[in-house]
Amino acid sequence: MVTQSPTLHAAALCAAGSVRGAAKQHKLGALPTNFKPPVPHLKDFFKGQDASSVRRALGVLGQQRTLSAVLPAELRGKVRLVSIDGDCWVLYADNGAVAAKLKQMTLTLAEKLRRSGNNVAQLRIRTAVLAPPQKRPKQAHISSATLEHLRTTIAAMEDSPIRQALIRLVRHHGFD
Repeated sequence: MVTQSPTLHAAALCAAGSVRGAAKQHKLGALPTNFKPPVPHLKDFFKGQDASSVRRALGVLGQQRTLSAVLPAELRGKVRLVSIDGDCWVLYADNGAVAAKLKQMTLTLAEKLRRSGNNVAQLRIRTAVLAPPQKRPKQAHISSATLEHLRTTIAAMEDSPIRQALIRLVRHHGFD
């Protein structure tokens, strides 16, 4: 029989959505060295953290799934649960329109969350605009055969603005 450390078992319960069970299972003061977070990209976040802050973070992650389940489909992915303080949940909306819609739905959302077994008396809505993803620079690739064909076409053309543009294109791609 394989046994799990209490912390790993707590993390597994949190990952499965049973946050209350995880909090009851784990009473240690520090994380063991073999702790593996349920979400791989959070590995560095957990380094040097005590067990209570990890439990809180995992609890928020677990309850994010619950929140997503009660949100309308068009709002999922645009709302993040960032903090649970007793019976008050703090939500961040990606933009003002989403925040306005959430504020209209606050009572309904709180009721749905209570029906799903959560102690939610208040929802605080904040707008946290995410930075737009960085645009990758355009990278056009022209094969050497195409560049050779362009070169022969340019040689056969009489001088015109299109010929000058094609010359610049061929030179830009390093083929004189």
